Amino acid sequence: MPAGPAAFALAALGLLALAPAAPRAQPLGADSALQEALEEADKNNWPAVLGKAGASLALRDSYEGRVLRARAYFHHAYDGESGFPRAAADARAALKLRPGDPVALHYLALSLGKQRKFPEAVEAAGQAVKAAPADASAWFLLAGLREAAGRTEDGLEALAAAARLDAKFGPALDAARRGERISVDFDGPPAAGPPAAPPRSGPRDVHPYLLLGIGFTVAAAVLLALGRERKRLW
Repeated sequence: MPAGPAAFALAALGLLALAPAAPRAQPLGADSALQEALEEADKNNWPAVLGKAGASLALRDSYEGRVLRARAYFHHAYDGESGFPRAAADARAALKLRPGDPVALHYLALSLGKQRKFPEAVEAAGQAVKAAPADASAWFLLAGLREAAGRTEDGLEALAAAARLDAKFGPALDAARRGERISVDFDGPPAAGPPAAPPRSGPRDVHPYLLLGIGFTVAAAVLLALGRERKRLW
């Protein structure tokens, strides 16, 4: 084959090889499983949340996955009381990834309260209030836990703060001042749930024909140069 046509053929092959490949189908990844867990949490389908969040965490540890699984363990109380220690463990793991996070602290305090570990629960709830001082539900949880720990006056103080932030806690404050117990809804979620995980793009695969395309292109350039040299000589 003459040098000119051969060079053009090689150049064409090189361009085809260098063209971007169609994206290949990927197996269900950590982010996909996490997104499905978030959707199931919106439906209060806690068994499904536990499975999906667990699948995501098996692939990659994340704050969102830890908080979602803590919520699932807490709300569904798997295996009886053992669900609460598991919820606390996931909340602590979430706090290592995002220190001082009020949502993780909320579920840590709730789970510790369910285990009647009131001093630790009060500490976690106090940290949640410091992290989100405008969250009335955080103050209300702190009030109930303080009362459970035998700190009634401190509980009233926290309840008054909750009532100042949100009028719906006013009746609870009035009742507590009459000597009634502060009734904390331990199943109530915090004011703001964990944010949805942003999609992460993994490392792009190097196309298997990239080097071949480069080779074709270089070969084409060499053949074109040889063809021009032959014409000059003849």
